[in-house]
Amino acid sequence: MTNNLFATETEVQKLVEQLKNNSLDTKRDTIIELHLLAKHSMDNRIVISNFGVISLLVNLLQSTDTTIQENYITTLLNLSINDNNKTAIANAGAIEPLIHVLKIGSSEVKENSAATLFNLSVIEENKIKIGRSGLIRPLVDLFENGSPRGKKDVVTTLFNLSIFHENKDRIMQAGAMKHLVELMDLAVRMVDKAVAVLANLVTIPEEKTTIGHECGIPILSEVIKLGP
Repeated sequence: MTNNLFATETEVQKLVEQLKNNSLDTKRDTIIELHLLAKHSMDNRIVISNFGVISLLVNLLQSTDTTIQENYITTLLNLSINDNNKTAIANAGAIEPLIHVLKIGSSEVKENSAATLFNLSVIEENKIKIGRSGLIRPLVDLFENGSPRGKKDVVTTLFNLSIFHENKDRIMQAGAMKHLVELMDLAVRMVDKAVAVLANLVTIPEEKTTIGHECGIPILSEVIKLGP
């Protein structure tokens, strides 16, 4: 064990104990330190997850303190980059609190939540969990006021989710279609991503008619041509 690894483990162990403290100020300072640790190193992310931090973060996701909430979700986002953590985060029950955060969080919190979901949705089992949780609709709502980065994370997450057949109708029912059509505008530079989602959706026969009405025949023809 290297000195650096030992030092990180010692630091994380200390921070875990501080997270259990009832003091709001202590929690606020602790999560900022965890955020910085998780941000800079994949090794740090592994150490953090090994000490059970993910469960503690999930339990505190619904904090009403803005600073705490922003740093919690950013730390969770950084941890979700690690493949092993993608499953661990979902299994720790993060999906339900993410619905809450997507509905009431600040713009930054919502967009970091979308980026976290993008990372989680890479895993097949998580595609099912996210779809059945009711997260698709608040995710689609980010199209209204999200930044270009936020919209990019949303549409990429929708692509991952649309691979699972059961989610295709959920995406349509959430009102994603009009937003996907808007992304077909070359000026927004997300044409390929929008087409990829639409191509997955048209594998359902009844959705071809809906897409045809929303998009018009030329776009529908292009989607079908580029589809899987």
